[in-house]
Amino acid sequence: MNLLKCVIKKLIDNFKALEVSGPETDPKKIRKDLIPAILEILSWV
Repeated sequence: MNLLKCVIKKLIDNFKALEVSGPETDPKKIRKDLIPAILEILSWV
C-alpha cells in the first residue's frame, strides 16, 4: 500500500510539472505518459 502512495504522489508531481509547463503541453502526450502509469498501478492492485 505504501508503494501505491508513492506512485500516486509521483503522478501528482508529474501533473504539477505539466501545469507549470503551460498550454503548449500536448494532451495526447499527457495521455501517452499517463496510461502506462495507470496500467502499472492496476497491475499491483
